[in-house]
Amino acid sequence: MKKSSTIIYKILIIVLIVELFLGYYAFQQNNKKYGFYVPAVYKGFLVVLRNLKKFSLDDKDLAKIKTSKNQINEKNYFVKTFDKEVIKYHPFIDVSGGPKTYETSSGKFSVDRDYFGFRNSKPLNYNEDNKKFAIILSGGSECLGEFHKIPISQILTNQLNEHFNTDKIIVFNLCMNSHTISNEIQNLVHVGYHYNPSLIISHTGWNDSKYFKYIPENFKKTALIYYPSQINWYDKLYDIKTSDGHRKVSFKESDKKIFKESLKKNVIKYRKIAKSFNSDLIIGIQPYDKNKNINKIDLEFLSAFENQIEEMKIEKINFTKLSESFHFVDSSHTSQSAAYKISDIYFNYIKENHSEKILKKISKT
Repeated sequence: MKKSSTIIYKILIIVLIVELFLGYYAFQQNNKKYGFYVPAVYKGFLVVLRNLKKFSLDDKDLAKIKTSKNQINEKNYFVKTFDKEVIKYHPFIDVSGGPKTYETSSGKFSVDRDYFGFRNSKPLNYNEDNKKFAIILSGGSECLGEFHKIPISQILTNQLNEHFNTDKIIVFNLCMNSHTISNEIQNLVHVGYHYNPSLIISHTGWNDSKYFKYIPENFKKTALIYYPSQINWYDKLYDIKTSDGHRKVSFKESDKKIFKESLKKNVIKYRKIAKSFNSDLIIGIQPYDKNKNINKIDLEFLSAFENQIEEMKIEKINFTKLSESFHFVDSSHTSQSAAYKISDIYFNYIKENHSEKILKKISKT
């Protein structure tokens, strides 16, 4: 009897050891998909710290979170959940957030981010009374100001106010890392609407041109171009391995025609929505460094983007024709000096084509 009990105990211990080993192996395999090794002890330590912080909130902190009526003190967990400053999943925006501190060759600089993660210092209801001439700037990381201590949106705000001798003009920055025109449209509908915009500038092109070749056929045909790495989040959300091969290029020669047709649909859609806000839409074709080693397929799509926008009877500025006059930090991001040049071009265009509309709006208040 004693012998049989000993055997059972041994079997149970072996099963327990195997269970622990397999659980730890599964944990590491899950992290392996993201290219790094995370010690279980370290992971557990972080969980304990987070819970301690949660339990240490005093009544004042809890009241601030629970009773906030105007969202000034209310935390947006989709932007601020993690200490690591990376872009994250955000409902209605797809990806948002990102660093609060950037580093360039000229030093570090901090940026203001609003409640939804965009680079703005003014609250969402800033133009609630619709008494200001609000402009929305949309696009990806270049117009966000990835390497700009002073972003294009702020430079343009200052230039326009100085020229029209007012403080009633503001450019809201609804640009975000990795956003495409499809993202820009949803940002306008869900967030930009509250700014009561009178003019919208889409400074765009690079992301749509780069990502198109990675997305499925039906997304291509419906002009729903998205940041391809989002599929990695699927693994974490549902514990389903889907990311293998998401970076495989799905490219056929006919894709260039589909790309141009999709681009045309998106621009028309964006313009119609802008018009419904009583806003005009300007498309700024984002410049890129033609001297950098950009692969052939990307160059073909960048060229197709430029050609399609040039063919359309819309308000547009082709910055790619001026690429040689801009200083680039990398293939798609300009330096601070270039941000001033780009803003100058937008300023002169707006001054020549939209002065009457601006004066009419600011003279009412």
